Order: sequence, then C-alpha cells, then structure tokens
Amino acid sequence: MNQSFHKEILYFFPKFKYEYCPTAVDQISKTWPYNYDDSDARNDWGWNPKYTNLKVMVKKMVDEVNKNPNAKLL
Repeated sequence: MNQSFHKEILYFFPKFKYEYCPTAVDQISKTWPYNYDDSDARNDWGWNPKYTNLKVMVKKMVDEVNKNPNAKLL
C-alpha cells in the first residue's frame, strides 16, 4: 500500500493496520511509471479524472464504506 494512502486512511481510522503479501503483479507494476501523462486522453476524449486530490478521494471512499458498515469488504 502506498505510504501516502495509508497515512490518509489513518486520519479516519487511527488504528488501521494492513497486511500486504506481494504478488507477481507487484513485480510488473514496479516497471510502470509513477506519473502518467494523460494529456492525450484529456484532449482527444475530454477525459478528466474525478479525483486529483488524495485526501478528497480517501474521504469519499470512507463515506461510501460508512453508508453500509455491515458490508463485507473482502
């Protein structure tokens, strides 16, 4: 899990802990660029990301989870 993402989750759930088990996909994803140039998609399709701010995205995720606290997440 990305350290920044984990930090944002801790804001809402201070006791949050996770266990991470790397898979083959992790090795592949390490070769991907950290930042993506989405300018062609924006220009050609008019695409725009819904969330560009990690704090806002995590808040939305937490709000959605809280709508149904009995949902099985995994």
